[in-house]
Amino acid sequence: DNQYAQFSDGGAVRVAMAPLADPLTTSGITVKYRGCFAGGATDGEFDFTLKEGDTTIATWTEQLTDSFADGSYTLEPEEAAAITDWSDLNITATTSLD
Repeated sequence: DNQYAQFSDGGAVRVAMAPLADPLTTSGITVKYRGCFAGGATDGEFDFTLKEGDTTIATWTEQLTDSFADGSYTLEPEEAAAITDWSDLNITATTSLD
C-alpha cells in the first residue's frame, strides 16, 4: 500500500500492465487490484477500463471506501478471446465521489 496513484474527483490514471504470456484459455482470467479513497473522501466509485493498446476489452465499476481493499474482475470468455496481444494491456481507472 505504499505505491499508489493519487487523483481528485473525476481524475483518471492509466497504468500499463507487465507483459503477459497468452494464457491459452478464455476462462478464469482475473484482473486484481487494490485501492481506496483518501484525503477526506470516504467513498465513491472507480470506473475501470481494460484496453489492449487503445482498444477497449472490458469495463466495470467498483465501489470503494476510505480503507484499502482488494478488488478483482474476471473477464468474460468473449472479452478474453478479443485479446490478441497480451503484452499490450493497460488499465484506466477514473474516480467519482459519492
